[in-house]
Amino acid sequence: MKKLNQISDEKTDCSITSLSLNTSTCNEELFEACRLSFTFETTGTDSNSDGDFHEIPATHHWLVKLMPSDPDLRDIVFRHDLFKKEMLVHQVVITQLHNFVEKKRGKTDDTNVLPLPKLLHGEYDDEAGIGVMVFTDYRENHYELVDSDLKRISSQNQIEKVISTLATFHSICTAFEQSHGSSFERIFPFLSTDQGAGNIWFHADMQVYVEEMYDTCLEFLKSIPGQEETSKWFEQRMKNPEALQNCDQHLKTLLHGDLWHNNIYFHDRQDQLLFGSWQMCHYGSAATDLCFFLCSSTTTTFRRDHWDRIIRLYFDEFSKNLKDFVGNDAKLPTYDEFLIDVRASIPISIFFCANFPGSGSKRIIFIDGFRHGSGFWQ
Repeated sequence: MKKLNQISDEKTDCSITSLSLNTSTCNEELFEACRLSFTFETTGTDSNSDGDFHEIPATHHWLVKLMPSDPDLRDIVFRHDLFKKEMLVHQVVITQLHNFVEKKRGKTDDTNVLPLPKLLHGEYDDEAGIGVMVFTDYRENHYELVDSDLKRISSQNQIEKVISTLATFHSICTAFEQSHGSSFERIFPFLSTDQGAGNIWFHADMQVYVEEMYDTCLEFLKSIPGQEETSKWFEQRMKNPEALQNCDQHLKTLLHGDLWHNNIYFHDRQDQLLFGSWQMCHYGSAATDLCFFLCSSTTTTFRRDHWDRIIRLYFDEFSKNLKDFVGNDAKLPTYDEFLIDVRASIPISIFFCANFPGSGSKRIIFIDGFRHGSGFWQ
């Protein structure tokens, strides 16, 4: 009611006289979530009235997130501050990035450069381990998943839109860092690896899950006739995935951390999209977001035909935007240095995607898609 009164106060000098609520579950979120639609009528005067009181109807649509109720998942979310981190990213990081972009480019539509849903309200109690986040419901604003059956993004135009949007977001984060002369981890301590942030899969308490995933992948690969070379490569490279994660990286920035098609919402009429579910975001190699998206969300045919071109598209878009924001002082890796990051990110992406649910043929097919142009066996 406090939030409703705030909304009504912002719109007009009025008071709420009636209220109706409708809720529906939201299954694509990691956290407990529901969609909330409410219509309320107020009695008051609006800006177009003649001073008399009028019945003023208003309808709002929200996406409400809560801490998960599943005990195991709740424990992981609580130990790694995932709920609190997502809330702070929206409240603190995105606010500062928005101000940075406005200062450089003037007022602009956030979704064109910062592709996140709008957070209306967020609260978190550290002691109790409970919290709530209220977002505008992007589905009511004509944003939808491209494939509700969790398959792949087949449209080349949509894939290229994701790549250019990701490159633009990464470039803004990098320009913000370079303009401040400091990394995200220092500017925002809650994203610091020293404070327990970073990629949670490589935290000590997650080791048992990572080992189980490794065994599952290796057992699966060895069971497929004709995949001996793949199995040998995987066993050699992924015995210690954390070493790949911690290798020298030429382009580090703020990552989404879980960028696959089930977290990407396309506008049904405009050339815009949103990246949802930011609880896994962390500071790391930009190539990780890029490779995980391509590995998890594009078809084998697309990767075979377009891998080199799409990697170049990302790099060129990133470089152009970074120079636009920073100018000639922009610090950029060479394309060859970026390709080193890409090669290091491929096995990690395969490692996680091979643990997606699905039949054996579906799980092996994405690996075959890397054999052309990606430096897969290096």
